[in-house]
Amino acid sequence: MIPTLQVFLGTVPVYVVTRSDRGLGWLDLVATAVGVGAVLLELMADVQLHRFARDRSPGQVMDRGLWSWSRHPNYFGEVSFWFSLALFGVAASPGDVWWLFAGTVAMVAMFLGASIPMMEKRSLERRPQYQEVVDRVPRFVPRPPRWATR
Repeated sequence: MIPTLQVFLGTVPVYVVTRSDRGLGWLDLVATAVGVGAVLLELMADVQLHRFARDRSPGQVMDRGLWSWSRHPNYFGEVSFWFSLALFGVAASPGDVWWLFAGTVAMVAMFLGASIPMMEKRSLERRPQYQEVVDRVPRFVPRPPRWATR
């Protein structure tokens, strides 16, 4: 039930857009760029992970490509997509900005509070060398990785 509620909250800004009769503005262009970028980020991360899973050695951890910039770039892409929908909602109805990001906040809470901690715990249990990736690669928001100091 919770994921369904989160998706509903995430799509409410789309309803706001459908009720608006205003033309396109600069924020629509920003929202489009964020949305397209988010989908491309997710796609690239998923393709890289699929190739890694196909060719990896037992116990090997993913820390290449986008995965060297974030331990969960696919999740960051997904949250960015929901953020773009909220931006479209704000472009259509700026006075409703205070609640249009509820879906994005719900998605961030799910990924940071449940999905990522569960996946990281599982990865650390199955692949002890994953701790080195945790020490070096950002958890969620992509940025250049730190080099290991060991």
